[in-house]
Amino acid sequence: MNTLTEKTNRQLLEDADEEYRQTHDGHGRPMIESEDEENEHPSLLFSSSIKTKRIIEPDASKTLRKQGTVRKPVRSSSPPHLNLVTGQWRDNQIVTSSPSAPPSSPSPVMHNSVDCSNATEEHSAVSFDHRSKRPRSNSPDNSAPSRSKRACTIMHGETGSNLRDYSGVAKSVIHKVLLRYENHIFTINAYPDEKTQSEIVRELWDEVSASVKQKFELTPALQSMIKKRGARCHGNIRDRIQPLIAPAYGFQVSDKKKIHQANKNLYVMLSTGGAFSFKTPGDRYRRFENKIIFQAICACWFKNQKTPGIKYSDDYDPIKPESVALIITVLENCIDEWASGKFAPKPLDEDVQWPRYLAHLADIRKWCKANPKVTGNILKQWHNGARSSTGVKAKQMATGYLNDEEEETRVMADLEGRTGETDSEDDDDDAENDATGDEE
Repeated sequence: MNTLTEKTNRQLLEDADEEYRQTHDGHGRPMIESEDEENEHPSLLFSSSIKTKRIIEPDASKTLRKQGTVRKPVRSSSPPHLNLVTGQWRDNQIVTSSPSAPPSSPSPVMHNSVDCSNATEEHSAVSFDHRSKRPRSNSPDNSAPSRSKRACTIMHGETGSNLRDYSGVAKSVIHKVLLRYENHIFTINAYPDEKTQSEIVRELWDEVSASVKQKFELTPALQSMIKKRGARCHGNIRDRIQPLIAPAYGFQVSDKKKIHQANKNLYVMLSTGGAFSFKTPGDRYRRFENKIIFQAICACWFKNQKTPGIKYSDDYDPIKPESVALIITVLENCIDEWASGKFAPKPLDEDVQWPRYLAHLADIRKWCKANPKVTGNILKQWHNGARSSTGVKAKQMATGYLNDEEEETRVMADLEGRTGETDSEDDDDDAENDATGDEE
């Protein structure tokens, strides 16, 4: 078998040489040097036993292609090839494309992702592309107006910017909120900031709506209308106090320069250190007891039986420091109208009035703490006197008759030594006293 193989190989070589000479003008075929090892078996096939003298090195530039990148042609050196039919050797460079990557199984990411095409409604409601909008929440949208709230009825042809534009129960609700908001300005905070105003309006609106057992929608137009009442309150107080200034302090209306100068001097004295609030401004005696303060309280809140001092009497009994501070603040503005010696109306600038109000409120609170009993009685008397000026009697306090220590001591003495178990204790005591008298 080995001998046959060797003969076959030699015959093939001879045939190849002859064919080569015929096609190459008698030139012989290039010599092939075997690099087989000595111990290599001679029976190896011819195609696998011969090698060229040239060394073919592996292409070091070949790297693994990343998934998703474009396949590039790879240039490599192919081993020389002997055509057994033509006897020609081909050792030229050939260009081959990199083998197509076998179809790989889906990556772990693909296995774990949600297939939107086959997803259920539940999955499709949750899974979404990060570039798309946020999915709609299943929770109710609280930003939308509640359907349970009714719109306030506006009369035909009106804009809804005034109370008279409304009708029915809605008008009554708005009117009550307006009155309570004004009373808040008078007794709690005369100059609230924008945020506080909105909170007050919302709270009052909910309270009044609950009282009529109907829910009405509080629109921005209504909020704006209610908030404007703050400036209106300040203007009304100024209009009530202005006529009191000249008689109370002695300002005179005249065209004479001498009178003008006297008015200027009076203004300087009153405006220095808040002297206008003292009972006697000249010697600064009894601060916050000037008679104009009580007059202003009566004019602003106790003009008649429908004014806030009567309608919301609990908020004015006694008069609150916040209310006194508002009166003092507007008083100061009215006195400033005489600064030139002649009366000249001065607008109420909130940027000026607000810090004045806070300063006066701090001083009044200090005054109240200096002697709570005395100042408390003064504030109480202001309320009682103002209430009486409207013709409404002072409220009767629901108190008993044991109002002092003497009465309490007397009651304790009457109860001492008694059991209270029988109704005849008094009769027995009287009989004993009579018997004792007879013996004497």
